[in-house]
Amino acid sequence: MRRALALAGLSFLLSVGPVAAGDAPALGDVPHVQQKGELGGEACVEMWCRKLGKSISQEDVFDQSGADPALGRGCSADELVVSLKKLGFKAERPEPFESTSPEKTRQVASLKFTSGLKADLDRGVPCVVEMRCEDKPDARTAFRLFLRHDVATDEVVFHDPSRADGASSRLKKDAFLALWPITKGEETRVVRIALEAEKVVEPKRPAGFAPSAYALHVMNRRARLGEDAKGFAIVIEPPFVVLGDEPIERVRSRSAHTVRWAVTKLKQDYFEKDPDEILEVWLLKDKESYERNAKRVFGDTPTTPYGYYSHAHKALIMNIATGGGTLVHEIVHPYVAANFPDCPTWLNEGL
Repeated sequence: MRRALALAGLSFLLSVGPVAAGDAPALGDVPHVQQKGELGGEACVEMWCRKLGKSISQEDVFDQSGADPALGRGCSADELVVSLKKLGFKAERPEPFESTSPEKTRQVASLKFTSGLKADLDRGVPCVVEMRCEDKPDARTAFRLFLRHDVATDEVVFHDPSRADGASSRLKKDAFLALWPITKGEETRVVRIALEAEKVVEPKRPAGFAPSAYALHVMNRRARLGEDAKGFAIVIEPPFVVLGDEPIERVRSRSAHTVRWAVTKLKQDYFEKDPDEILEVWLLKDKESYERNAKRVFGDTPTTPYGYYSHAHKALIMNIATGGGTLVHEIVHPYVAANFPDCPTWLNEGL
């Protein structure tokens, strides 16, 4: 009987074949999450947090990083490490190395694959990897959550947060090693951030709009502007996103001395609540820019030379060359709407 059971067991093992070294059971059912905007690395962390039973979203990850939301991008690898440490992970900053030739770069990548990435996967620790999207030195990069190395096919298996169907994506190991090194200036890095949990804690969410909300708003606005986005400086002045076609220092000065000043005074004396949505303030440098951008961006033909508030577009569009008085006046309107929705027009305009 025992011999029969042993033979049956041996037959079963032969039928399924050897278990690949990278097939750690803990990584077999990590949920896939699609990124919002450019929050690719953040989405990778959210995937693993879901597996760990933690309610940490990609927005939470961004909010812990200290990244500037006005830049309209997700975390860099270094910013992601900052966030992970705050959230209770043992994360290390990827260190650069000097590469004297493509052959040396390839050798370093291969070594770090075996001693770092594969070793982490074998012990059940997934890794966030940053890699180029195509085999060109200046190609854009993206984050992926690496889950295992399929020895049988010599493929790496990863979740791609940039695609709705990006779960369990596959890439030949050699192709991955070619895309993994990232060179900027004199430095080359292979980015591998092991998601080794120490004491993972769910963060406290900030009151009002979180930095990630502003970052996603800026990403969306830049996407809609396309190439024209390069002509605008962007400043976050809660609860507004300020866009101006003057130098960034000038836009920051106007934001602080007019927008912030007005909001502080209005909330001090009249209003408790901020508007329910993030609003845009467009500071357009002159009459020509004001009329052109009102038409191009919003489809509006201004009926005033100074500026106006568009409830439909959630935006204040200003000819800032005429001064800040109209801007202060228009800032009142979204605050009235948020705090006194039934306020009559005569009081709204009079205030």
